[in-house]
Amino acid sequence: MYNWWEIDRLNEDTRMYEKSHKPAAWLGTELAVLFVISKLPSNWDSYQADPPLPELIETAKQLLTDLARDHELPRPHVGPTRRGGVQIEWEHDHRYFEIEVHTYLGAHLLYSGDGVEETSCYMKGDRLDTMIEYIHRVHA
Repeated sequence: MYNWWEIDRLNEDTRMYEKSHKPAAWLGTELAVLFVISKLPSNWDSYQADPPLPELIETAKQLLTDLARDHELPRPHVGPTRRGGVQIEWEHDHRYFEIEVHTYLGAHLLYSGDGVEETSCYMKGDRLDTMIEYIHRVHA
């Protein structure tokens, strides 16, 4: 049996949990884009592009879902790569950040802006801090 003040606290905790676990508003749209990308055939660009690989679509889906936990991140642009992968990118003014999912184990990261170009790698299971920092730098 709970006291009335404990019930109010439980309700507040539940609302905070739901808010913190609800993904960013853009996630559904970008997952739909991934679904469309997953249906592209070979030669989808008429220049011999490879069809998207299902395991890379899944890796991109998981990455987007994980990134969408940060509600402050702006909506990315998601597109296929010619090598069967997925590119996730953010661009603002002269700053640009891309994540190229090229293996089911990870991705290549590229940041360009403020007179610098930086590259790094992401491996499944790594923390997302570096990516989130780059995305915030793009939109600073």
